[in-house]
Amino acid sequence: MAVAAKLAFEASPNFSESELATIAAIQRAHPFVGTDTEALGQWLAGMDEGQIAGVVSNAKGVLHEMEFVRLENEDGDSVHAALFAATNQPGFDIQFMDAATGEAWQAQLKASDSAAYVQAWLDEYPDGEILVTEELAARLDLPGSGLHNAELTARTSDVVDRLQEAGDDDTLWDYFPGLATASIGLVAWELNRRYQRGDIDFARFRWLLLKTTGLKAAKLALLTTALMIPGLNVATGAALVASMIFSGADLIRRSATRPARSA
Repeated sequence: MAVAAKLAFEASPNFSESELATIAAIQRAHPFVGTDTEALGQWLAGMDEGQIAGVVSNAKGVLHEMEFVRLENEDGDSVHAALFAATNQPGFDIQFMDAATGEAWQAQLKASDSAAYVQAWLDEYPDGEILVTEELAARLDLPGSGLHNAELTARTSDVVDRLQEAGDDDTLWDYFPGLATASIGLVAWELNRRYQRGDIDFARFRWLLLKTTGLKAAKLALLTTALMIPGLNVATGAALVASMIFSGADLIRRSATRPARSA
């Protein structure tokens, strides 16, 4: 019952608008995972620290591009920016269009604290336009994107941590074997008491044990499914808790009115 109440009434993670934008960047950087945050969390939960660092680095770069495009298109001038359809566009990340002049061009964005990383791109594309995060812009005297590498890294890391925690959360199916064993054990114990008292013979004991344990497992499977359906889980959990409370009260009442055994 404690497991059922915990999982039925436990709130799902609520992500802010900024966090949802970061999740979108993670999904764009790793599209094979899908768009479901639960699947994304489970994918991240199975990674070691080195793999997580790689995910953060890739997603941070995509977040940099997405945030830059958003800011550029909200500044009120005639220049509009857009992402390429693919994240592996050779050489450049952003395409620009000046609505006033009709001019179009491309640029590379780098979210990094490595000057060598930026210099390698400049060596390959000496005539290309590059925008870097503000830390490197100041150090290398290059155009800045208006965004900071440290902030993008922290923002991405925080969201990855939250997704990992959500991916690590238990589901009711994780408890099902233990719950089924406990429930069936109670049935077997009660039937054994009746058999030991002589209320039923061994054939009846065996038949009832097979029948009731099968029904118990099926009932638990049905309840488990109900507790995992949003909306229905709250109603089911409330019904289970209420049932437990009333059963406990009835047990106390019967115990209080039961005649004491003579010594």
